[in-house]
Amino acid sequence: MDLRQDETRSGEREPLRQAGAVPYAVREGHVLFLLITSSSGRWIFPKGHIEEGERSAQAASREAFEEAGVVGEVLDKALICFDVSLERKGGRRDGELCLYPMRVAYQEDKWPDRGGRHRHWVTLNELAELVDDERYVEAARAIVAAEDVTAGQS
Repeated sequence: MDLRQDETRSGEREPLRQAGAVPYAVREGHVLFLLITSSSGRWIFPKGHIEEGERSAQAASREAFEEAGVVGEVLDKALICFDVSLERKGGRRDGELCLYPMRVAYQEDKWPDRGGRHRHWVTLNELAELVDDERYVEAARAIVAAEDVTAGQS
């Protein structure tokens, strides 16, 4: 039986899975986070589809480089996973997005999506003002707690 990749034997569509990175760096005892612009201009974390045979953390790392030009260590344990509605092949689909912590080692000046994205390093307080999804803030707060440093209040 020939099934499309995102369908089960019963014909039901499985939720699409995405992975995202929460890129951060610790500078002078403060945690800074890297946001990028989405195609609609919203501030988000780099995220995208998981390719066949790819682990979620690997996908998060790949997306962080493609969309933000950053490289670093991505942990295998997600900070948070939540339901999302995704655009796919001309329609909306239910999906799940898991965000993974990524401690940035370095940032490239040139990266694949640099022409369509802006990137911006922010403190936790600035992140909370810029993003429109509280779950992004929750993921960032978990990193600050794990790093046991100040949130970089400005």
